[in-house]
Amino acid sequence: MNKKKDFVPRLRLLGTSGAGKTHFITNVIKLLKKRLNYETAVIKNIHEHEIDEEGKDSYKYSEAGAVYSITRNVYSENTIFLKKSIEIEKLMDWLEQGL
Repeated sequence: MNKKKDFVPRLRLLGTSGAGKTHFITNVIKLLKKRLNYETAVIKNIHEHEIDEEGKDSYKYSEAGAVYSITRNVYSENTIFLKKSIEIEKLMDWLEQGL
């Protein structure tokens, strides 16, 4: 069956630290959710910050060599740690598949 793929808009925002990017993005997310009931995804480049916390199980899995380390809790919160180099466009394509 040939299923037509829906258009998924993408927004790329660049700016210096303190310019208001996070404020802008969080307001856009809230508006899209409230007015259109849209699901959104955000990819944030955090440069040199550590993502996972040393000592936590998910950290140990990644350190042991797991390429994917997925965590979830009772509040329906999930994290996915992907320890491999991947182009931003491929990440965006991957997210589109799940939305």
